[in-house]
Amino acid sequence: VYSLWRLGVPEDVAEYLCRMDEEGRTYVRTPENVEKWRASGCVEELCGVDVMKGTGQGDIPSPMVWVAAFDTLLEGLGKIGGSFYVGGDWDGAEVVSDLAYADDLVSVEGNVENLQRKADLVCAWCLATGVKLSVEKFRTFGIRWGPSKGGNEVLRIHGMGWKEELMEMKGEGVMKYLGVEWDMSLEGEGLFLKM
Repeated sequence: VYSLWRLGVPEDVAEYLCRMDEEGRTYVRTPENVEKWRASGCVEELCGVDVMKGTGQGDIPSPMVWVAAFDTLLEGLGKIGGSFYVGGDWDGAEVVSDLAYADDLVSVEGNVENLQRKADLVCAWCLATGVKLSVEKFRTFGIRWGPSKGGNEVLRIHGMGWKEELMEMKGEGVMKYLGVEWDMSLEGEGLFLKM
């Protein structure tokens, strides 16, 4: 509700959009359900699923509500800033911002300290908003330039109840994001070995 207010949605509309699914039931438009609905018009006879948590699926306002909520996290990550630059000339280099698609998030950073600050913010945001953090889906990779493979940096990730888990940053291998595989070796060795 607060994330919608933040974007200028009137309070009563924000409350309505966020509360309309409470204690709701989702009905899949199967041929059987359509036939039952046409025969009786009675919802109780349809096969449905009780809504337990999260946003609705397949309805119009849910993507907008999720984007409004997730934007609060992206705004916070933007305030931490970035430390990984890309671009042509040195004077034209720009910071890589955090990348998000639906509920997938990638933070590209130039140093471990900044990445840890961002991990702490993501964990705190999830705790504050009630979003379940999939700690098992966290992946960290470090790309190194030059001959050194570096040390074994570790990130602290906090799941439900702020339970701490340590995650070693991998220095080699292949990372998959949105169906695309990225080789952590600048020579492409990881993808080559997978062939």
